[in-house]
Amino acid sequence: MKKIITIITIMIMILSVGVLNAYAAYDCDVVLTLAKEKYEPGDTIEITVSAQNINAGDGITGISTVIEPDSNAFENMELIKTDNWDAPSTTGTTVSTNVTSLEGQTTNQDMFKIKLTVKSDIADGEYDVTLKSIVFATDDYTAIEKEDKTVKIKIEKASQNDKPEETETKPTLSVTKGDNAYRIIAHDDVGLERIEITLVETEEVIKVNAEGKDIEYLFPIKENDDNFIKVVAINTQNEKSKELSLKWSTKKDNSNDENEQEKAKDEENNNQKQTDNSIPANNSQKTQNSKEDTTTSNKVLSNAGLTAGICGFIILSMGLAGFCYIKYKKYREIK
Repeated sequence: MKKIITIITIMIMILSVGVLNAYAAYDCDVVLTLAKEKYEPGDTIEITVSAQNINAGDGITGISTVIEPDSNAFENMELIKTDNWDAPSTTGTTVSTNVTSLEGQTTNQDMFKIKLTVKSDIADGEYDVTLKSIVFATDDYTAIEKEDKTVKIKIEKASQNDKPEETETKPTLSVTKGDNAYRIIAHDDVGLERIEITLVETEEVIKVNAEGKDIEYLFPIKENDDNFIKVVAINTQNEKSKELSLKWSTKKDNSNDENEQEKAKDEENNNQKQTDNSIPANNSQKTQNSKEDTTTSNKVLSNAGLTAGICGFIILSMGLAGFCYIKYKKYREIK
């Protein structure tokens, strides 16, 4: 009988030790993650509080802790919720949050975030943010207590060499003329705000808003009109592009009609000259022969006239001589 009691007692002790060891084996790591390695005075810091390497039966369901940032370096603390977890609540100096589904979580979890502002007058150095009195709650209502966890944050003023080089951010602007409109294209890597088109004659300003880094706009050219416009692009930093000036005229000019008529006359005269130059060569030969025949006829007539003149002179001389003879004869008879 004593042996039986002894055996039962040993078995109960073994089971108790096993249960205690099982609960004692529950564990979970606290991890604090920064978005970048160092910050400048005035920057905003976000610290993500995570649970990793969870070994807690059916998982963890909540956490509570006390957050102590270095008051000499940080201010304006704010707590931000994450997916699957409730918004953090505070009781005195203790911050706590629970999983929204109330079901145990066995995978790595981002439970909440701590947002802080670096004081503007802080000196360069490393400053602490510490989580104290950390306790995880498990799905079987077991508490897992953890040691304090600290993250060191490096604060350093930016040197002149660390500052990014300033680049030209003014918008680019181009305008091309089409048949019925001006095509206006503008671009800026920072982002465009708008383009402005000013009608110089009336001082009217047309504003075309942009979305993003590029804009393309067609400005119509009116018929039978003339105008003078100025175009400028403006980016989101209120920087302006180089101003472009454009002038056009679509009015009808009567002198153009006169020029067209003169042009038509010139073309007609040129055509007539081409027609005259195209007469066959034999016509020219006929004309030359005709001129030669005329010259020969004139020569014949000239010779005939000369002969007739000589004959007339001889006849006249003979008549005069006969008259003189008759007079002389009468004179002798009288005497």
